[in-house]
Amino acid sequence: RNGILFILFILLGPLMLSGQSWDWSNHLKCAGNVVPLNILTDDNNNTYLCGTYANGTMTIGSDTINNLGSQDGFMCKFDVNGNLQWLKRIGGSAKDEIVGMSIINNNLYVLGNFQSTTLYFSTGNSLSNDGDWDSYLARFDLNGNFIEVTKLFGGANQQRTKCMIFDINQNCLVVTSAFKSEIRYVDNNGSIILPARSVKDLLTAKCDLSGTILDTTVHTVSVSNTTYFNLNRSTDGDYYLSGDLFGTVYFD
Repeated sequence: RNGILFILFILLGPLMLSGQSWDWSNHLKCAGNVVPLNILTDDNNNTYLCGTYANGTMTIGSDTINNLGSQDGFMCKFDVNGNLQWLKRIGGSAKDEIVGMSIINNNLYVLGNFQSTTLYFSTGNSLSNDGDWDSYLARFDLNGNFIEVTKLFGGANQQRTKCMIFDINQNCLVVTSAFKSEIRYVDNNGSIILPARSVKDLLTAKCDLSGTILDTTVHTVSVSNTTYFNLNRSTDGDYYLSGDLFGTVYFD
């Protein structure tokens, strides 16, 4: 079964009174599932898309990327007319994903999680896993060239990020994560091991652009299915979280 994802852009007329017209469309094809997880545009109206693909080669037009494991992460860029500019893979031998992107100062910051023992970003650039799901923050230029990566969260059990947004001053990033047992990260004081206080703790963290954690907030839950799904920011700099609630979440 072929899975095909169509990317459709609609140009809306003033007050939607003049109807709708298609700006451009494209599609991503794979023998398995293609799952988009984040999309954004830059100041030149280029479009960036990321997500996961599984069980086969992924194709956009004449460009392809092979699958290294059961599930890899992908990211790609389209110009203002919908023409593919580049297509990249981040993956290893197990399940890996790209869940978020942000553009700051012409750098593309990429947030993801990986189960693979070794995660590959480009030739000679990789990251090792501590246990189950670990999280990373990588930086690319807008041409898709790899610059650097840091392990954002690690530990013996699951540490899995969900989403990311830059702060109002564009000098740091805010991410959401969840963890069981413990979570390990690096802040300005060195290496930190934070034990879980419930069946699964929900974490909101602020980090600088190199991935050093600056601040954290932990919310405990009574049912492990509770999770964050989205993070947004107001023009005043306030943050808004949404997610699925099972049982009780404790904010204090």
